[in-house]
Amino acid sequence: MPLNSYEILTIQRVTQMARLVVEQLKPGIDNLDVVYNSAGGVKDTITAADLGQDALYGGMTEQQLDDAVYALTVTIKTAVDTALPVLQNVAYRQ
Repeated sequence: MPLNSYEILTIQRVTQMARLVVEQLKPGIDNLDVVYNSAGGVKDTITAADLGQDALYGGMTEQQLDDAVYALTVTIKTAVDTALPVLQNVAYRQ
C-alpha cells in the first residue's frame, strides 16, 4: 500500500528536523562549547555588571547563563552526539 499524504508529511518533517540538527544545531552547540567554555572564553569574561548594563540581558544572572550553557553543551550535546549517526542517515532523504 502506498504512503498516504499524512504519512509522507510526517516523514518529511522527520527528515527536515534531522537535517536541522545535523546542519545547524550540532555545529552551533559545538561552537558554543568552545567559545564559552574554553580557557579564556566568554565564561571567564562576562560579569554580572556586564549583564546588568545590557538592556536585553539585564536581570539575567551569571548562574542562569551558566546553567543554560550547561544544558546546551552537556545535556543536549550528549543527546545530539548519540543520535547523530541515525539523524545523518535520514537527513538527506527526499
